[in-house]
Amino acid sequence: MVAERPLLTAMSLEELAWLVYAEYTEMPGTRLTFEQARRLFALSVGDCRRVLDDLVDRGFLIEDSAHRFCRNVDVEG
Repeated sequence: MVAERPLLTAMSLEELAWLVYAEYTEMPGTRLTFEQARRLFALSVGDCRRVLDDLVDRGFLIEDSAHRFCRNVDVEG
């Protein structure tokens, strides 16, 4: 089991969002469910929700019909 990294003690939302952004930029075809993203990035449920929501709000990620988070092809990375 991967240890969860609490947002306030480890990194700011901006830093965590940058790391997730970098992963999706490195592997543009990545499609992750919420739980897969949470485990991959070792985030708590709340931190993962904030990071993914932030990247969706910025237009970098979208949530597809299968509830997977993937890059928005209409936005330059």
